[in-house]
Amino acid sequence: MAAPGEITLVPIGPLTNVALALSLEPRVATAVREIVCMGGNVRGQHPAIAAVEFNLANDPEAGQVVFRSGAQVTMVGLDVTTQTHLTPEDLDAVTASDTKAAAFIRRITEPWIRFVREQRGIPGCWLHDPLAVVAVVDRGVLGTVRMEVGVELRGEITYGQTIARRGGLGSGIRPLRGGALDVAVTVDTLRFIERFLPGLTTALS
Repeated sequence: MAAPGEITLVPIGPLTNVALALSLEPRVATAVREIVCMGGNVRGQHPAIAAVEFNLANDPEAGQVVFRSGAQVTMVGLDVTTQTHLTPEDLDAVTASDTKAAAFIRRITEPWIRFVREQRGIPGCWLHDPLAVVAVVDRGVLGTVRMEVGVELRGEITYGQTIARRGGLGSGIRPLRGGALDVAVTVDTLRFIERFLPGLTTALS
């Protein structure tokens, strides 16, 4: 509140704390520059991912509060993040330095990459949270579409699922009662990797 328009929030987990902040002080919605959140799943393209994404599934009501708050929100969902990969070759390159940080990242990441390659048949582990973070620095990594997005709060199976449609708020016969969001629908994977890997290499050196 003391620095209006200067702070971007990048929540990469359930939106509970952001929703609580907005509930306690609704002006936070217009005081923040934007909220770029990793969460949701609009198109669910990969067979190994669920329609209900983990972050929103753990507090769907919080997601609905944030989406309807009036804040400038960009949603980076599973259908886009699953187009990114950290390959074994990428991991070798970014952890080449002889530092404790590089050794730690290599130790915890290599088994996961090996697992997803064997179990999911993909070239490397998905980079969900890093894509949301890099998009704040370089929005050109994403292609977005303005949509109305709501979070399912009643379904026994669909509780926490994101429901989105184009055409503006209030369009259609049955209102979604969601919020107007910029939804990531495409990712420039090469541009993203060219941004992400050097930053990670520097951080681990």
